[in-house]
Amino acid sequence: PRRARLLAVSDATKADIATLLGRDDVTVIRPAASATLFYPETNVARQQAVLQRYGLADRPYLLSVATLEPRKNIVHLLRCFA
Repeated sequence: PRRARLLAVSDATKADIATLLGRDDVTVIRPAASATLFYPETNVARQQAVLQRYGLADRPYLLSVATLEPRKNIVHLLRCFA
């Protein structure tokens, strides 16, 4: 009989599946943002307008969209940025 292949969104999920289900036939397929909705802004005037709007035009900034979970190591990220 043919077995279904399992998909996971991260290596951590793959490891969990292997541990919990004893399956080693897991493929990691990472989710990605839509290229039509999210893309680099190349227009310098637009870039500057956004930086001005948020008060970031004259200083460095850091954008993180991670959750505040310990496994994300936000403290280390902030140390590196500093």
